[in-house]
Amino acid sequence: MDSEWGPLPTIGLRALVELKKTQRLEDYPIISKLAVAWFDQPECANSAEDFIWALNNLFTLPELRIFFEEHPEALPAIGHGLPPEMKEYAEQLISGGDVSEELASCINAGMQQRIVSLQQADRVYWRGIITELKQLRAAGKLIPEGSAV
Repeated sequence: MDSEWGPLPTIGLRALVELKKTQRLEDYPIISKLAVAWFDQPECANSAEDFIWALNNLFTLPELRIFFEEHPEALPAIGHGLPPEMKEYAEQLISGGDVSEELASCINAGMQQRIVSLQQADRVYWRGIITELKQLRAAGKLIPEGSAV
């Protein structure tokens, strides 16, 4: 990104999505919005791979609806690889029909389960690091909090 101080390196949208997959529940709606925003990026090719990536990073029903409404071409591009309930959800949305509450609940439950799995993976990732930091602090091997660096 260009600034008055010169170019500043920034993180790409897809990398940002990966960084936000933590234990914080409030990050998952943001991840969903970023997945939909991917399609406004110049590097997005609207390929099957882009559609699959987006679907794997959608965690809210409103963003899933936006995705299929704005990209109905995703269904023929990847429909064969979708779980049956996701395919049915997309078909109902694209045809302009109402999505049944039962189907929406099923899709939402699947999204919630993916969130739980990602939160668990984040806990596992940090568990060893936090243990090591606690040991280093107890041994006096860390700079005391609040110290000038």
